[in-house]
Order: sequence, then C-alpha cells, then structure tokens
Amino acid sequence: MKKYHLLSMFFTFCLLAAGNTNAATPYLVASGGSLNILNTETRILTGRNDIAGTLTNDGALIGGTDSAAFLDVGAVVNNNRFLALDTLFFVGKPGMRVLNNNPTGILVLLTFLDIYGGGNSIINNDGLINIPYNEAGIDGYPEFTFMNTGIINNNGRFYVGSISNCMNGANGKIINKGIFEIDVHGKLNDACPSYQQLSGQTIVNGEITSLNSIKIDGGTLSGNGNITGSSVTISPNVTIEPGTTLGTLTINNNLSLNNSSLVIEIGGRAPGQSDRLTVNGNVSLSGTLNVILANGFSPQAGDSFDILTATSVITEFTTVNLPELPSNLNWDLQYLGNRVVLSVI
Repeated sequence: MKKYHLLSMFFTFCLLAAGNTNAATPYLVASGGSLNILNTETRILTGRNDIAGTLTNDGALIGGTDSAAFLDVGAVVNNNRFLALDTLFFVGKPGMRVLNNNPTGILVLLTFLDIYGGGNSIINNDGLINIPYNEAGIDGYPEFTFMNTGIINNNGRFYVGSISNCMNGANGKIINKGIFEIDVHGKLNDACPSYQQLSGQTIVNGEITSLNSIKIDGGTLSGNGNITGSSVTISPNVTIEPGTTLGTLTINNNLSLNNSSLVIEIGGRAPGQSDRLTVNGNVSLSGTLNVILANGFSPQAGDSFDILTATSVITEFTTVNLPELPSNLNWDLQYLGNRVVLSVI
C-alpha cells in the first residue's frame, strides 16, 4: 500500500483545518465542461477520474491511494495551489491535452505522468514540482512537450522515460538530491539553462543538453548517454561511473575532474565490454582513478584498454587504484595526449 508523503500530509492537514473537505467520488469533466475547486476546498480523489474539459484547482486536490486521473482530448488542468497525484494518464489517442502548474502551484508527483499517443500533449511548470521520497517521473510516446520555467525539486527518483522532449525555459531549474534518470530514449534538451545535483545520482542513458550550466556538486554521475552544456562542472568528491553496468559516458565540453573519482570497470577485451569516459573537449585530470575487474574477466599480457578519450588530456590522476594481477603481470597506465590507456605487460 502506498502512503502519502509527509509533505502531502502536512498540506492536507493545514487545508482541512482551514476550509471545507469533500470526500469526492470519481467524477468526469465532460468535453466543454468545467470544474472549479475553490481555495477553501480540499478534495480527495478515489478510483478513476476522467477529464475532457477544464479543471481549475485553487484549493487542494489530492489523489488517494490507487486513484488515477485520465486526461482525454481537450482536457485542460490548471493548478494554482496544491495538487498531489497518485497517477496521471494522458489517454492514448491523438489530440491536445494540457497540464498547467501555474506560478503559485505546487504539484507533488507520487508516481508517474504517463503520456501515450499524446504528440500534442503539453505540461507547463511555472511553479514547483516536488518529487518526495518515492519514485516518480514522466514517461510517454510519441514525443510530447514538458516546459519548465519553475523548479523541479527531486528528493526521490525522477525518471524521464521513452522519447520525452523536456525543456527548461529561461528561469527553469532542476535540483536533484535523489536519483534523476534519463532513459535511453529520453531527452532533457533545448533551452535547459540549469541542472544541479547536490547529492544522489544522475543516470544519463539518453541526452541532457543545457545552454547554460550543468553542475554535479555531489553524489554520482553515470550512464551510457550524452551530456552537453556550455559549462559542465564536476565538484570535488563526486564519483563518475561510465555505463550502467559497462559502457561509455560522453561529455561534450571541456571537463575538469577536480579531485573527484573516476570508476572504470573492465569486463572483457571486445568493444563494449569495458567502461570509457569520452570527452569531446579538453580534460584536466586530478583525483582518483579506481579500476575494477568485472564479469570474472582475467586480463592477459598484451591487453590494452582506452579508459578515457578526449581532444586533449591535461595533467594526470593523483591517485590510481588498480586490481591485483598475477605475479608475472603488471599494469601500465599511459597518458597519450588525447587518451588514457591502461595496458597489461
């Protein structure tokens, strides 16, 4: 059984004390119809709730356990105060559906926004989207638009799923303190000015593109995807782990590892059987290199692995931790101008 997050419970308690509460049965807003929830009201959704008209929330609209809201063609939801959803589906057929979290709105995602058959669907966030200590995210097919000019505050696990087109406006900001994952077909792109991780993990198996800064100030950066920003900053004590198991993480900019750690797994000789960090720019090395053998792999004399490639490699790792080899073999770490090669001799 799912439980309300403490934040949802706090808002619910305050609003119950201040206004009227309607234990709502499932209701339908028909095409062309409208429903207004007043600022003195708190409504608890149960079961399935279909919306094809306009829903305006100036109060508190809270999805109960195992409840779901279905947005059909023509649906417009305007949240101006507090909206906590268990599950929201954009119904799988062509046509426009819009969810607006306005500047005064707080949208708490308790699970997923699922968008299917919604090529014209739009999610606009001008307020605050909060992902508490649970797994939530946006998953859809085909491409849809998620426009963020507000703040996305992730304390749980936020997942950008298949073929998502997610954009940040001029003042948009994503702050991650949990797990922020971009699927292999997911895209956080276009006018995305600011992504910052304070702690937790960013997993990029798709694309993250920023016209401004991408800052990893704590935690872990991993994945098999592409990261592009006018500025990509890795703070001290951050761990970079290319791949999800084994793979290549690509950063399209200059990069300084800045006393952070790079973890490389080597699981075989064939392409794709070992990790690699690719930097399409200059890379300044410091910090620690940790190499781990995976999948029971036993290196032999003559094996060679490009663990890092770049336009130019500047300086060297401060500390290198390598796995133990048989007594007749040794590791040889070389810095060759545009790559770092680890060989067995």
